[in-house]
This record gives sequence, C-alpha cells and structure tokens, in this order.
Amino acid sequence: MIELKDRTQAFWVGEISRYERESRKWSERSKKIIKRYKDERGANDSNKAKFNILWSNVQTLKPALYAQAPKPNIERRYRDDDGVGRAVSQVLERATTYYLQQDGFNDVMMQAVEDRLLPGRGTAWVRYEPKFIATSEMTQITEDAEPAQELYSEDVVIDYVHWEDFGHTWGRTWQEVRAVWRCVAMDRKALEKRWPDKFKQIPLDAKPEDAERSDNQEEGTAARIYEIWDKLNKRVLWVSKSMQNVIEEMDDPLGLMNFFPCPKPIYATVANDSLIPVPDYALYQDQARELDMLTGRIDKITEALKVVGVYDKSAGGIQDILTSGVENRLVPVDNWAIFGEKGGLKGVVDWFPVEQIVGVLQQLYVARETSKRDLYEITGIADIIRGASNPNETATAQQLKGKFATLRLDYMQRDVQRFARDLVAMAAEIIAEKFDMETIKQVSGVRLLTEQEKQMAMMQQQAGQPLPKEMQKLLKEPSWEQVEAVLRDDMARCFKIDVETDSTIKADQDAEKAARVEFLGAVGGFLNQANQVQDPAMKPLLMEMLMFGIRGFKVGRDLEATFEGALDDMRQAEDAAAQNPQPDPAAQAEQAKMQAEAQMQAQEMQLKGAELQFKQQDMQMKQQAEMQRNQLEAEKIKTERLKARLDAKSKVPVEVALTDPDLQEEGVQSPLQQMMMVMMQTLQQGFTQMAQIQAEGNRQVIEAIKNPPPRQIVRDRNGRIQSVH
Repeated sequence: MIELKDRTQAFWVGEISRYERESRKWSERSKKIIKRYKDERGANDSNKAKFNILWSNVQTLKPALYAQAPKPNIERRYRDDDGVGRAVSQVLERATTYYLQQDGFNDVMMQAVEDRLLPGRGTAWVRYEPKFIATSEMTQITEDAEPAQELYSEDVVIDYVHWEDFGHTWGRTWQEVRAVWRCVAMDRKALEKRWPDKFKQIPLDAKPEDAERSDNQEEGTAARIYEIWDKLNKRVLWVSKSMQNVIEEMDDPLGLMNFFPCPKPIYATVANDSLIPVPDYALYQDQARELDMLTGRIDKITEALKVVGVYDKSAGGIQDILTSGVENRLVPVDNWAIFGEKGGLKGVVDWFPVEQIVGVLQQLYVARETSKRDLYEITGIADIIRGASNPNETATAQQLKGKFATLRLDYMQRDVQRFARDLVAMAAEIIAEKFDMETIKQVSGVRLLTEQEKQMAMMQQQAGQPLPKEMQKLLKEPSWEQVEAVLRDDMARCFKIDVETDSTIKADQDAEKAARVEFLGAVGGFLNQANQVQDPAMKPLLMEMLMFGIRGFKVGRDLEATFEGALDDMRQAEDAAAQNPQPDPAAQAEQAKMQAEAQMQAQEMQLKGAELQFKQQDMQMKQQAEMQRNQLEAEKIKTERLKARLDAKSKVPVEVALTDPDLQEEGVQSPLQQMMMVMMQTLQQGFTQMAQIQAEGNRQVIEAIKNPPPRQIVRDRNGRIQSVH
C-alpha cells in the first residue's frame, strides 16, 4: 500500500481510475436521463407518443428550489456593540456583492441546480485570479531573474463544473473525502500560456466530446488536465493521465479554512455508504414508463377512433352524404320504392361500432391520471405546486396540501441555500485574505480614515481649528488598519462576522421596502413609548434596548452609526448636567424673586442717592451764587468808595467822566473807564453762570423723578423669574 505522504503520479492516476469505475453506472444512467429530458429519440422511438413527465417535474422544481440570485448577508456574529465588526462586515459584504454580480454567479447556480435535478449532483469551483502588468522601472536583469510586475487587477471567479468533470477520493460521507479534482480540457494555446516550459510534453489525449468543452480549440484536440487538491498534505497538483510525472505541484495557494476550493455538492439521494448519487428520475422511472406506455396506447386508439362504415352499393347516392360540400341539401336516391322497403337509411348503412373504443379510451385516461397521482406521491409535487386546483376542495384542504408539499421541498431548498452560502463564504474569504487593501477600498466604497489621517485630524483639533461634522463622525469610526487586521486574521474574522445569504426561493420586489417600513415603525413606536418615561435612571436601559432592536434589522445597519452618535451626544449632555447640577425649580424661583426684590431696592436706593446728590449740588450752587453775590457786593462798595474819592478830588461826577467824549479823548478818564467795564462784565457773567447751573440741576432732578430707568426681567422656559436688570 502506498503511504499517503508518497502520493505520486501513478497513485493519483489510480485514484482517478478507481472513481471512474465506481461512478460508471451512475454516469451512463445520467446520460440516458438527460437524453430523456431533452426528448432525444432513436430511430425506433421517433414515431412513438410519450409523456415527458421528467421535463415537467424539472421545470416545476427549478423555480421552487432556486428563483433568484442570493445576495451576501454579512453581519456581526452576535449583533453586539462592535464598531470594528460592523465596519468589517459592511466592507466585506459590499466587495463580495460586487464580484458576484460581475462574474455570472446566478448562471452558475442555475446550472448546478439543474445538475442536481437531472444527474443528481451539482458542483462549482472558486478561484482567485490576479492580473499583473510589467513595470516600467529599470531593474538589473540576470539569466534567472523575471521581469518586474505590479498588480493590475484582482478577481474572484466562480466556475461551473460539469457533473462528469468532477471527482473525489472514495468516502462514505463528504467528511471522509481527502481530495477533490476537476478535469479541464486545454488546447495547445492554453497549455503554452499555463506551462510555457512543459506544454510540448503534454499529450493531447482528450476525446472529441471533451474537446467541445474547451474554450480555445485547435483542430478539435485538447489535453485532459486534472487539477487535484490534496487536503491531507495541503498540496495542489496538476496531472495528466497520459504522462509519467506530475505537471506541477505547489502548496495551498488560497489558504481557505476548509482547504477545498469547492463546497459540498448539491446531492440528490445519497445514503451513508456512498457519495454516488441516485438521480430523482430513477426513483419514479417505472411510473414514467407506465405513463409513456399509456400515452402511446391512447395515441394509437385515438387514431383508430373515427367514423367508418359500409353501405348497400345498389342504393346509389348514399356515399355522397359523407363527402365534403354536402350541407343543407337533399341527396337524390335511385329506386326510392326499393330504398323504402329496405328500411330507409338504416337499412342500407351500417356503422363501425366506436362505443367500445371510446370506453377503452376513457379507461386509459383514467389509468394515466392514476399513474400520475402515484408519481406525484413519490416525487412530492402536489397539484397545488403545479398550479392545478380542484374547485370542489375547500381552502383548508388546499392549504394542508400546500404545507405538506412545502415540507417535502424544505430539505432540497435548504440544501441549495447551503450550497449558495458556502460559495459566497469562500468568495468572501478569498477577498479578505488575498485582495490588496486598495482594491477593497475602491470596490467597497466605504469611507474610513487611516491612523495617520486620524492623528492629523486630532492635531488639527487640538490646535483649535474646527473640524467638519463629517470628519468628527469619521474620527469615531474604526480605521482602515483596524479593519485590515480583522480581515487578514482567520480567527478574528470568524469570531466577529458571520457570512450568510438571503432567500434563494422566490423573488420579492417589495422585501426591501417592507423591511424599511417595519424598521421605521418599530423604532418610531419605541421612541414614542420611551419619551413617556420620566425616570432619568431608566434612560441608559432604554438606550441599550433601542440599539438592541436596531441591530436586529439588516436595513438598520446603515443608520446604526448615526443612532450611536446621537446616543453618545445624549450621554455627554447628561454627564455635563451631572457635573453642573441644576437647583430645585422652586428654590430657583424663590432665589430669582429675592434677587429681583434686591435689585429693585438697590435701584430705589440709587434713585434716592441721586436725589440727595442733586440737592447737595443745588445747595453748593446756591452757596457759590451767594459767595459770588457777596463778592460783587464787596466790589460794588469798593467802586462806590472809589467814586466818592474821585468826586471829591475832581469835583466831576464819575458818570460824566465815563460819558464825556472830551474827557475820553484827552485820556483823563480812560483807565477808570476800563476798570469799570471789566467789573460790570465779571458781575454779569457770574449771575448768568449761576442761573444756568441751578436750572440744569433742577431739570435733571425732575427728569429722573418723572422717567425712572427701565427694568428688564429675565425668565426661563417655564416662565420663572431668574434676574432683573
């Protein structure tokens, strides 16, 4: 026995040959089933009528099992408050959705489901396809060096694998399978592109039907290349049965968790002793042959069911009755007397008895309906699924039949759903581990910051420069480095996110709209009820309940960050209020009232002080006026005394001296005149100034009493007085 670690070219050729021997019977039966499905007939069956129940069943089950392309549904595994997990799931879901839509994933699923319904096994294959271009940088070239290349594009491709091209090592269950392979027909051009150093050594050993599956054909010949994935040794090999050595061997290129680049196939009927499936048609082929036989007999008897009979040749003209063009007219008969003696028309014509044929035909139709019912009992396809309805049945009876049929189909539907989910999970795993982060950023379109961008934004914020609201929101989100760390780590990715798909059973164009309406209704109803709760201690619990409900809705994931930001702002406002507690409203109102009264008293005191000040100023002005009056009186006395002396000496009155022009011209009285003029002006200015000061003081006092300064009362939102200005 060859050790598992010494698997050579001969060993793998032996494994492939062993699988082909064990599956030969199934393969031959499957080819016949496909021919029957396509109604391909031989020369002996070309004129036979048949009832193609296989085509009818397959066309009925295909939309029941797969009706629309599944969409990736990547969520946090536990729907908890995990910003990094939310960002990772959103990035990975968008990228996976984009590549599945670009690579014909829907066509692959439809082909796999059809293989499940006909030969009994549907398979697909996932591969990573990077494309490189030569760089323009100058590098030192040696004999062994390869030209420098840079990544141009990346793609994850899901290929349909024909049921004849797939194989695996022996195993009773899928868990016991240690290696899988697929056969690919490659022509010379494809071989040269894949193995430029070895393509000439690879023989073109493909059969004509294999060459037809080659993308690039050259003279109708191709090589059958087996791509083998050895799970035990974590190795991938390329083998040709016509060669002595392995063409190529390498370590695991994808690093998938389950190693195989294909999920468990969609199987029809398998037991726990073998993975060779039994096609569905094989389970009701006897009833199908019975239907064909009954349909053939019905066809033959229907051909024999016609109007035919004999007539008396001597009764001329009778044969014209059944000829074409005889309508609404009389047919002449020779020898009418003899015709009447023979009993008329009944006496000269005798028809072929068709009553027995009609009875047999009716019995055949009944037998065929009975056979169909037996067949539907076996397949589980009730008439309610086929769209047939009995008007005599009640609605309850039809519902029971529909539920029974759904139970029979549930297993097949879940298996197709599992197959689609496994393919999506493998594609997402390849994107997470193999794709360049720049490619993921561009494809996903998610807006996040790098650690460097976050640091620059924080420095700008610390410097006092305001940040836009969008930038403030992005600062709370995870960075691209955090997302990449989870994507590249198998364990962290599996712990944080879960990859699923939505329904593949039927299309619902209103599903997204209904989900949004349900989300808005649930959130709106909760907010209305939460707004009625007055206890502040309940607010943290209500917030967590709201986020718990939002995370349960897929459509709420896009708004989850917005809700979290709003709740964070509420928490910060509550913390600020706790640090600066608000006084009791009653005490606050009383304090505001006391402050208002104190301010009013202060203003009254200020008014009284101003009134007292005005009185003091009035008294001061009166005193100043009295002093000036006294000074003027003193000056007047001095002037009179001076006048008296002058009169005594000159015997000329002062008034005459002041008014006599001759004396003024001579200059005798000019000094005296000047002194008197100065004294009179000074006295007049003093009286005028005193009167103005007294009048202004009186006016200010009267104005302050009549028009006191306005008072402004400041109130809060509840109408309570806070202050008076």
